[in-house]
Amino acid sequence: MRTWIFFVVVVGCGGIALTNNDGGHDAPSPSGCPSSESGSGSACSTEGLQCEYGTGDRWTCNDIVKCSSGSWSITSSTSECSANSSGCPPTMTDATGSCSDRGLACDYSTAAVTKFCTCGISGGPIQPDGGRLLGPCVPTQSGGCPAARPRIGETCSQAGLQCSYDICGVPSGLSFECSATTSTWVEGPAEFCG
Repeated sequence: MRTWIFFVVVVGCGGIALTNNDGGHDAPSPSGCPSSESGSGSACSTEGLQCEYGTGDRWTCNDIVKCSSGSWSITSSTSECSANSSGCPPTMTDATGSCSDRGLACDYSTAAVTKFCTCGISGGPIQPDGGRLLGPCVPTQSGGCPAARPRIGETCSQAGLQCSYDICGVPSGLSFECSATTSTWVEGPAEFCG
């Protein structure tokens, strides 16, 4: 008579559930943001937490959900977020000299770095032809700011750190702050240049 011995191997998953039994809601990310956009009124637990959804180059181009009084509320984007206008030079290297469309913002960002150039006065005299100086372009980030702009709701570790990827507030949606309350990136203060 033969005796069969069976072994059962149990493999741990580091606390990650392999099935989703939460009534159809996506599992939360490490910051507490849902892995996809929740409907307005869905329950949340971290008061003040904001989360960004969308593929726009600025947070004003995407949807933001915020946890307030125990439920998510959605703010949809109303910003114009189209590609560079025909007034933008083809490359950032070409973004020098005079321009006439004050406030024009040209996006030369990649997945690794956020770079914008604007048409405006950045010190010095107005150009003799009445045009404005195109530039400066956003400088390389330092002091703990990531090279590519963070997404609202991503975790951060330097409470109070402010990172701006715009020039004097142009274009909008590129100012961020590391929240001391939620340890995540939130909308930063508007930058003003005189």
